[in-house]
Amino acid sequence: MLKYSCVICSQRKVKCDRQDPCSQCVKSRVTCVANNPGPLRRRKRTKAEIDLHAKLNRYELLLKAHGIDITEDGGTSEMLDQREKVLEKAGTLIAEPGMSKFIDSNLWVGLLAELSESKDDDLYEDLNSGEEDHLTIIEDKSPRDGSGLLFSSGSRSAQVTYLHPPPVQIFRLWQTFMDNVNPLSKIIHTSTLQPQVLMASNNIENISKPLEALLFAIYTCAVVSMTEEDCLGIIGEPRKTLVDRFSLGTEQSLVRLGLLQSCDIVAFQALVLFLLAVRSTYEPHAFWVLCGVALRIAQRMGVHRDSSTFDKKLSVFESEMRRRLWWQVLLLDVRSAQPAGMGPSVLGKIWDTKLPGNYNDSDLSIDMGELPVEHIGSTEMIFCLTTYEFGRYFMEASKGLDWRNNERLWITTLEEILQDKFLKYCDSSVPLHALTAAVAKSVLANKRLSAHHPQKRGKVPREEQQSDGDIAFQNSLAIMGFDSALHSSRGMRRFWWHAKGHFQYDVFVFLLSELRQRRNGPHTELGWQIVQDTYQHHPELVRGKSNELHNAIGNLTLKAWGNRIKRQDLDVVSDLSNPPEYISILRSRQLGRRIKPGWTDTNQPIIADGILPIATLCQPQPAVSETTTMYSTQPHISEFEYQNIDMDDDTTDWNYW
Repeated sequence: MLKYSCVICSQRKVKCDRQDPCSQCVKSRVTCVANNPGPLRRRKRTKAEIDLHAKLNRYELLLKAHGIDITEDGGTSEMLDQREKVLEKAGTLIAEPGMSKFIDSNLWVGLLAELSESKDDDLYEDLNSGEEDHLTIIEDKSPRDGSGLLFSSGSRSAQVTYLHPPPVQIFRLWQTFMDNVNPLSKIIHTSTLQPQVLMASNNIENISKPLEALLFAIYTCAVVSMTEEDCLGIIGEPRKTLVDRFSLGTEQSLVRLGLLQSCDIVAFQALVLFLLAVRSTYEPHAFWVLCGVALRIAQRMGVHRDSSTFDKKLSVFESEMRRRLWWQVLLLDVRSAQPAGMGPSVLGKIWDTKLPGNYNDSDLSIDMGELPVEHIGSTEMIFCLTTYEFGRYFMEASKGLDWRNNERLWITTLEEILQDKFLKYCDSSVPLHALTAAVAKSVLANKRLSAHHPQKRGKVPREEQQSDGDIAFQNSLAIMGFDSALHSSRGMRRFWWHAKGHFQYDVFVFLLSELRQRRNGPHTELGWQIVQDTYQHHPELVRGKSNELHNAIGNLTLKAWGNRIKRQDLDVVSDLSNPPEYISILRSRQLGRRIKPGWTDTNQPIIADGILPIATLCQPQPAVSETTTMYSTQPHISEFEYQNIDMDDDTTDWNYW
């Protein structure tokens, strides 16, 4: 049979049966000639297709350079399966008559039972309110909700001058802000702002509204970063009084300038600094909403688009400061989600703002014509750029189909990048460098914990599940150990406020759930020591009943402690007849009674020997992986409750940074 219609049939445009000879040629009594057409002409590719192929080739080379196999077929069906799995985990709706609350966080969903118990505990509080008890009632002040920023009934002409501190204290607060807060935010240009602060302190009645809002935000940041002792020594007033006063001043100043309609960059800087300061004092759901407002204002101002994409070019100085501002807003948005029980931001990739450069403030000036060459090594931006690098890397990684199959390789590659760009330049004697190294190692350990989470492995042999469980447990100990080390070092005192505001709830919950299941032994004893250190360094976990998440974690802690008590007859452990103070407080709160003063949040963590010496944080350390586990001798691991406690492992979750 012929492959194509014969020449005669093709010319006559009749159907050929492709026999040799064909029936049409036999009928017409002509010679049947086979038709052998030449190769088809290839359509000329468009410029867009050429650019697309060039990008694909480049991406393939990059993936191969990182050791990722691209020969396997990861077709559309795999992408659809992944999307369906995402939709299957689309959150939980808690509904009551006339009210509903949506929870889109694995951490909160895994604690639904404890959350329910914490609500039931309120009944005990009412029943026991009349009891006379040795536990003294303590005032339960509800956290602020920031509604004054959105629904203020005050006049825009209202004065806030009376809320400013004296000139000498303004300069002290400015210096505190420079030491404690600015290195972790870097959204203002200190060389430009400092002269304005000095001039304003001597003429406070005549400063502009945006500058006044920025000053109040700086005051708030400064006192939030100070301990009670510092506030009394420097300002002469209690810390809470100062936080309330300067927060009120910031809110009223932003209302006066018309925040929701303003496009002033200084006013927006004031809002962002204010949100950085009040994260731990505002109600989590309200704070999440306010971060969404900041995000919308940034979009309205075009901060989400890189200035290089605009026809009307901004100055290189303003463009660079806008980049710093956008990435800080992006972090605020994603960091605010987990405490509110929400998942990753819905913003998506509608922005293209580049990473800010590795510059000191002294490298930048308002009248500069072009940016200087970036530094190689450490600058004032080392902490911010390290956190931004995490976000950029995981966002890029999450776009590829190979991410889930090669997650551990991606994490190892990121560690090498961070070591080469930042960590090898860290000096442990410099507090900012020590914090940068601690955060980097903590995030990497968190991602390894997620990668080894046995729930991800499905049905695997018990030995393999146990190995993954041990590795995940070890990483949780390391992460909470970093937190303990930071709070146990006087040299890191200026950054305690940051660690308090970025507490890794899901890791702590994972650690508690593991301690609830594991048999007593040396490693579980270490885990319980870390739990005790955590409650000492974060007394807000046992403060009042206004935080649902804290209440749920307290209930989980008591369950884990109860299991520890039940197992003490079978295992050799320390004497548990006298429980630590935090257990007694949690038990009392669960019974509906308020605690006596003595375990209150003074922002003054207890100084003790840390789990990890702070000086070791800048040193390269072996990763906890399949081949290095200190828990291989664990006598027994029961069936973990992984179906209840899961990690929020979205690749763009920056809650830890």
